[in-house]
Amino acid sequence: MPVLDVSDIFGSLLCVSSHGRVRARLRLSACALLGAAALLTVAPSSAFAGTPVTPQGGAFAAGQGSIAASGPILTVHQTTQHGIINWQSFSVGRGGQVVIDNGTGATLNRVTGTQASAIDGTLTSTGTTFLINQNGVVIGKNGKVITGGGFVASTR
Repeated sequence: MPVLDVSDIFGSLLCVSSHGRVRARLRLSACALLGAAALLTVAPSSAFAGTPVTPQGGAFAAGQGSIAASGPILTVHQTTQHGIINWQSFSVGRGGQVVIDNGTGATLNRVTGTQASAIDGTLTSTGTTFLINQNGVVIGKNGKVITGGGFVASTR
C-alpha cells in the first residue's frame, strides 16, 4: 500500500489559492512557525487533550455502512461499493487513527462544519478515499494517508 507523507515528498510548503494555483513555494525551515500557527488554528481544542481527535458527527448520506469509535480509533465499515458520508468535522489527531474499510470501492467524506481538516494521525482505507472540506485540508508532518486505492483531498 502506498504511504503519503507530504513533508518527505515535497520538502517545501506550497501556498495555494482557492483556485488551485500555486501562489508561493517556501522552504519548510522558513515556514515552520507559519505552519505551526496554521495547524493551531485548524486543530480543534480537544487535540491537546488526552485522547486524539477523530472525525465527529458522521452519517451515511448515500450507500450503507457503520461508523464506530473506540478511543483513538474510528472505524468506518462500508457495505456498498460507493458511499458518501457527511461529517460535522474530520480531523485525525496525532496518535489517532481512522480506518475506512470500503473494499475496493470508494468513499466520499464531505465535511459540513466550519473547521478545516487536520490530518496529523493515520488515515487508512482499503479502497479509494475522497476528503472534501471547503474550509481546507492540512496533512501535518506526522500525518499519514495509506490507501489500497487512491486519495484525493479538495476544498471544492
